[in-house]
Amino acid sequence: MKDLSWELQNEFSKSLNPQKESGNDWRKVASRLQLSSIIPQLEQRSNPTIGLLRECTVTTCKELLEILVEVKRSDVLDDIAKFINNGTGVLGVKLPTEESPYDDDSGICR
Repeated sequence: MKDLSWELQNEFSKSLNPQKESGNDWRKVASRLQLSSIIPQLEQRSNPTIGLLRECTVTTCKELLEILVEVKRSDVLDDIAKFINNGTGVLGVKLPTEESPYDDDSGICR
């Protein structure tokens, strides 16, 4: 997720940082990314979502968005869509479209 701009990472963190009793927050995303082992270290950080995104060096945008759908966090997707549609900065990421889902065949959003 290194290709995500700081602004977009910050939008993810606004939605995922608040801990939920159900655990349906950044911790569940970490678990789905097979990064459960670093949850204790991330819990010590002031912004665990940013730390998590920095650990996702091979995760694609598509994979992250699919995980958010799987864990029923459409609110995060809505927040990201509002941010993108608002045009408040350089995103550093191109979301998939029907014509061209990715910049190349790697499956990584750029």
